[in-house]
Amino acid sequence: MMDTMQRLLKNQQNNYIFPFLWMHGESEETLREYMGAIESAGMGAVCVESRPHPDFMGVKWWKDMDVILDEAKKRHMKVWILDDSHFPTGYANGALEYADEKLCWQSLTYRVTDCPEPGQRMSFSAGQYEKPDDWVTNLNESYTMNLDQVRRFEDDRFLGAVALRTGGGSVEEMQEIMPEGDEKRTGHTALWGK
Repeated sequence: MMDTMQRLLKNQQNNYIFPFLWMHGESEETLREYMGAIESAGMGAVCVESRPHPDFMGVKWWKDMDVILDEAKKRHMKVWILDDSHFPTGYANGALEYADEKLCWQSLTYRVTDCPEPGQRMSFSAGQYEKPDDWVTNLNESYTMNLDQVRRFEDDRFLGAVALRTGGGSVEEMQEIMPEGDEKRTGHTALWGK
């Protein structure tokens, strides 16, 4: 505790605040002034907020970033950069909106079924799991996606099934009960015993 107090008294504390620096395409002079103001407020880092920038990832963006990084280097400040033009990350500044299908976001879905007690059997038909449930948007997706333009793909396929024994919050045992390529797909049974 005393060591921490001594460092604070000598202004040698770590930086814990990373204010957003909202980028709007300001002049070089303004950006340098902002970095100075942030440092003079006792903050040793800044988080570059890209969303309002009019030329994100364009020539003006990179010129502005050169200024920010130059000032940060002179002032021994850290720079964090938000990684996209808007939420969610992975939007790639709109580059993927019309990109080739192999570059599109893909998801895995899964279903969980509670099994009977150890030593008892259960069976199921894979037919009921061949296709995923209809996609329902979550709150973030509903705000950030134009649902009229979402591409739909018809290449869904069943990957397999496993049985898991859990205990104490972790998986104790895993048994593959239906590997991919199993053409029978009916009457699969898992037996768990002690």
